[in-house]
Amino acid sequence: PQLELDFDPFVIGVSYHKGNNKVKTFSKGVYTMVPVYMLIQLPLMKNINFQFGGGYSYNTNEIDPHVVSRLTSLGFPNTKEVLSSNWFGIASFVLDAPHSNGKVQFFLRYNHQKPELHSKSENHNTIKTVDLSAMQFGVKVGL
Repeated sequence: PQLELDFDPFVIGVSYHKGNNKVKTFSKGVYTMVPVYMLIQLPLMKNINFQFGGGYSYNTNEIDPHVVSRLTSLGFPNTKEVLSSNWFGIASFVLDAPHSNGKVQFFLRYNHQKPELHSKSENHNTIKTVDLSAMQFGVKVGL
């Protein structure tokens, strides 16, 4: 889910993402992201807007219990992982739908962030930078 408040020319938003960790690290699990962001609108043409901005993303990562038991059997007991929260940037193109008086808009967004994955157990302590990028296509409907 995603909620945006449009205060022309600013947009303030918050969203919630949860899914399986596909990052090529030695663990798998479930990640949760709650980005809070702000966009600034720059009109290019009559019905097309470019938006840019950024925000702060609150991140968590829960390791799959099967991976924890596997790491324990390999000699890494009590493994914990934390995905750091961090700042990120967004670029967006917005196109007004025809005959909607600006109430319906299509958008294409790209955001990028580089949080750190802190992994520690009794035998190791590593920090890796994770390069996360996302492309989002959607429809905004004004109330």
